[in-house]
Amino acid sequence: MENDNDYWRSHKLDFIPSKLSERISDFKNCTQIQLSKSQTLDQDEYFLDEAKKTKDLLILTNFLSPDFKSILTEIIKDDTQVSLIVSEKLYEKMIQEYYLDLADIIEIKRIHVYLYPDEIEFGSFVLTDEKVMFWLLTLEGDYDNETMICSSDSAIQLAKEIFDYYKEKSKQATDI
Repeated sequence: MENDNDYWRSHKLDFIPSKLSERISDFKNCTQIQLSKSQTLDQDEYFLDEAKKTKDLLILTNFLSPDFKSILTEIIKDDTQVSLIVSEKLYEKMIQEYYLDLADIIEIKRIHVYLYPDEIEFGSFVLTDEKVMFWLLTLEGDYDNETMICSSDSAIQLAKEIFDYYKEKSKQATDI
């Protein structure tokens, strides 16, 4: 964690399991990005391009775009494996609003959907082979237009361990 970066100090970090929290300084080589609403689409496109280049894409999220099916199926065209962890609350919303899309992605062998039983206390984090992108809640519990992208080996390793922690506590969705 870069000491001069306000992002870490102004956002909730309690999603990091206590056994890993002492390694917060492993988040190195990070860039804070503040986006306007129009830039958000550019950022999404940037990370979609990054996701297409990766072998394994790990997503832990509290929200999904309505076009999640087309995004995920586009990503796996180049043999990318996707693991997606969502809260049970989000999963229930997906069943109600996007039943057919959810049923389709659960059937795709390269996409694995997992249900986390508790609230996910941040926006999302997305991990590729080379980068991790965080969209965290502010200390007040709000979303803002700031993201953090880290690319050091230590940041990738710690993010993978955080993802594994949530995956171990989740169950795989095999049908609806």
